[in-house]
Amino acid sequence: MAKTTPKSTKKKKTAAKAAGSASTSSTIKITGKEQEILNAISTLKARGGGNGSVDRAKIYKLAGYSKNKGGKAFANAITILRKHKGLIVFDSTTMDLTESGERLAEPTAKLPSRDEGIDKAKEGLKRGGKKARDMMDLLRDGEVHGRADVAADLGYESARQKAFVNMLSIVKGEDLIKYVADGDGNPGLQLSDWLLETE
Repeated sequence: MAKTTPKSTKKKKTAAKAAGSASTSSTIKITGKEQEILNAISTLKARGGGNGSVDRAKIYKLAGYSKNKGGKAFANAITILRKHKGLIVFDSTTMDLTESGERLAEPTAKLPSRDEGIDKAKEGLKRGGKKARDMMDLLRDGEVHGRADVAADLGYESARQKAFVNMLSIVKGEDLIKYVADGDGNPGLQLSDWLLETE
C-alpha cells in the first residue's frame, strides 16, 4: 500500500495579505466610515508629497472621530481595515495605505482648504459645548490671541475662571489648540499647526 503524505494544516503567514494583495479592491466592501479613513490617509499623504506614512493623530480627526486617539470606534475600524481587508498598515503613531487601499481611496487632487479642515474639526468636537466651537472660530485666522482676550470674547469673567480653564483643557486634549505666548509675552492661544496647514 502506497504511503500518502498528509496535507499540512499549518496556517501560512503571507506578507501578501498584510500588503493588501490577498483580495482585489473590486471585491472588498467597505463602510462609509472606513472610506473616510482611507480618504483621510490619502489626503494627508498628498499634503506631504505623497511619500511615507502619515501621523495617525491627524487621520482620526479628518475622518470625523471626536475622541482623543479616535476612541474604541476608530481602533476597531482600523483593525478591520488592516487585519480583515488588507487596506492599511499602521503602528502606534503612523498609518499608510496598501496598494489595494490606494485604489479604493478617493482622489485627493482637491485637498480640503484650511477653513474646511477647521469646520471638520469643529464638527467632531463633541465636548466643550458651543463656546469651544466659538473659540475655534475666534482662532480661525491662525494668529496668536491673548488668552485673556479670548476669555472676554467668549463671555467669561477672566482667563482664570474654572469653566474657561476646563474648556481649554478639553480642546487642547483633542490637539486642536496650543498654548503659546502672545506678542507681549502673555499667555496666548493658537490653533494647532496641523489645522493651519494649507495646500
